[in-house]
Amino acid sequence: MERNSLESFAQEELNVRIEPNVFIEQFAVEFVSKFRDLGQGKDMTIPSTRQSIAIAKLLSARYMKHGKLSGEDFVNTAVVTSFPKVQKTAEGVAKDTFSRLFSKMKANLRAGIIE
Repeated sequence: MERNSLESFAQEELNVRIEPNVFIEQFAVEFVSKFRDLGQGKDMTIPSTRQSIAIAKLLSARYMKHGKLSGEDFVNTAVVTSFPKVQKTAEGVAKDTFSRLFSKMKANLRAGIIE
């Protein structure tokens, strides 16, 4: 995976004022669900629910070790847990999933729904 293509994407780090595990679990489940929908009816290896568990565990461990997570961490974890032949597709789905969830979370923070 190209480092330069993710640098601009990962400029903004996850704001950990909220419980990070909630966001991690949302990302993992939504990524696998969206990826499965994309792979239906195609000659593509679709992810199992075990992949969402692996994503959540890896991201939680990284958060515990470093105290923060970036967009790049989410995308890289989703890609590394995917089968090699579908990693390019996984990268696109992961970026889309992360940016949508992150935008939603930021909007909720601004609106005062989450503190």
